Amino acid sequence: MHCEVGVAQAQSTWKTCRNCKQQYDPAENHVKACRFHTAHYGGETKRKFESVYKGGTMDTPGAGEISHYWHCCGSPDPFDLGCEASPHLSYDE
Repeated sequence: MHCEVGVAQAQSTWKTCRNCKQQYDPAENHVKACRFHTAHYGGETKRKFESVYKGGTMDTPGAGEISHYWHCCGSPDPFDLGCEASPHLSYDE
């Protein structure tokens, strides 16, 4: 029974990161512990996406197709861990 109390007390020191929203132990935080994106994941037409990242024009083939991507780095993977790395930051900091 004593061990269960110790575990509960140890977990109560964990914090929530304001960048990645994950729980972390401040004692194990380091300079690349947190991976996150600096902008949102959303969709744009292929024409607009390529004009920003690849120089697309009105004549871009499939210009009206919707492409979904992270607006900070252009990654199309919705589960991409993040393009930035830093220590975790709690809401208390």
